[in-house]
Amino acid sequence: MAGKPRGPHYTSAPSADTEAALYDPEQAKKEFARRLQDARTNLGMSQREIADAMSKLTRKSISQDAISRYENGQNFPRPHTLAALAKVLGIPKEALMPESAIQAINSEPPALNMRTAIGHPDRVFLQINQTMPLSIAARILAIIEEFRSRETVDRNGSGDNRSR
Repeated sequence: MAGKPRGPHYTSAPSADTEAALYDPEQAKKEFARRLQDARTNLGMSQREIADAMSKLTRKSISQDAISRYENGQNFPRPHTLAALAKVLGIPKEALMPESAIQAINSEPPALNMRTAIGHPDRVFLQINQTMPLSIAARILAIIEEFRSRETVDRNGSGDNRSR
């Protein structure tokens, strides 16, 4: 049917690696990479064109290198990036990702999480899941260590017990 416009194309059928991808994160990355590359090439788009379209859609800079890392099975996109990628490709995100990979990405812990300790309204649990410069991480750890030292002194009522 020459001249007929191509509609959305859902990636090729799952490979033999799909079942293995349910259990192995590296296989899941490979399967995602294969599906992404299939979807992109079926649309006749370059990695640069995908990156540019995603940048316009998200109003955040997405590099061609990021798309390349996804297609080489080095990284998974974050949930909001996966949604934008699927939208640019005109396919549901499930068509790109093995189910286990979607669950893993959606369960990614937040960059910062703070919740009140049960029974201690003046205390919180703090979780940091964020890349940062080593100098900042060292400062945070120093603050935590200072807190622990003070808490030990308060609890024991005497001297500095850092050597424990």
